[in-house]
Amino acid sequence: MSQTVSPSTGRRYGLALVCRAWEMCRSSVYGVRARQASLRVELGKRRVLRLMRLANLLSPSRTFKAAVVKPHDGRITTDRPDQMWGTDQTGADTGEGHACIFIAVDHCTAECMGIHATRRGNRYEALEPLRQGIHVAFGSYSHEVALGLKVRHDHGSQFMSDDYQKELEFLGIESSPAYVREPEGNGVAERFIRSLKEQLLWVRYFASIEELRLALLEFKEKYNRQWILEKHRYRTPAQVRADFDVSLFRDRGHMARVPHLRPRRVLGRSTTDLGRSQGITVPNLRISRDRARVAAQENLRPGGDQIGAASELQS
Repeated sequence: MSQTVSPSTGRRYGLALVCRAWEMCRSSVYGVRARQASLRVELGKRRVLRLMRLANLLSPSRTFKAAVVKPHDGRITTDRPDQMWGTDQTGADTGEGHACIFIAVDHCTAECMGIHATRRGNRYEALEPLRQGIHVAFGSYSHEVALGLKVRHDHGSQFMSDDYQKELEFLGIESSPAYVREPEGNGVAERFIRSLKEQLLWVRYFASIEELRLALLEFKEKYNRQWILEKHRYRTPAQVRADFDVSLFRDRGHMARVPHLRPRRVLGRSTTDLGRSQGITVPNLRISRDRARVAAQENLRPGGDQIGAASELQS
């Protein structure tokens, strides 16, 4: 009867309409065991299931199309810091109830850029780790301050919301969502969450969400400075970042980060002095020992002073 075509509409009645008209429960129609018992004959369950499938009497269920195979022949890590950050969400139980935890991790150094715990895991709370990281990495929180940075996230409602995406656009950050149903694309953040659970969340009790939040900030500092990683030749994330010399320059009215720029001698002055004369602050610039020795030999007067300075450098 459900497959009968209505003469007025030209469409099939459908099982829902037929059951409603006959005042029958659809569960009694869909159930394989119920149909098997109602037949009152010795029929196998598989045979009844096959007959019901042929008659379109099975309960409707969600069917997923075969996923297109996406080759993971590349890598998700980057060659320099602040090219891509990964963000994700996890949770923990406290004395005040369940708390949502948001994190942000650099894909090059594996450094925790920001971490936050809150009762409500909405789109605004999901931005807090990015706020922390941007203040540390770029010095301010303003329009297009983080141009060139990408954020890798999954398809969670917080990360795909309009407010979250508009905030990324305001900061100049490019959204980089991972493949659907493939968490490997956000593997850097997932691996950090595993360490967070094993080292803190699963071994300690928190009486309140505020206590959890403070513990997460403390864990962030210890992780960045003390947690050694095999992929970085047993260096900590802070040591990896320290190996990248960073210089700042003005571009389109804002300060941009450019890795791998080392100071050079220009007319007897270093790029640090030139930057200061132009009002540009150049923090944490390091010159290697060999380059410092060569620079000292080129700028010192010939004679005993040069030999003395060279010996001081060697010592």
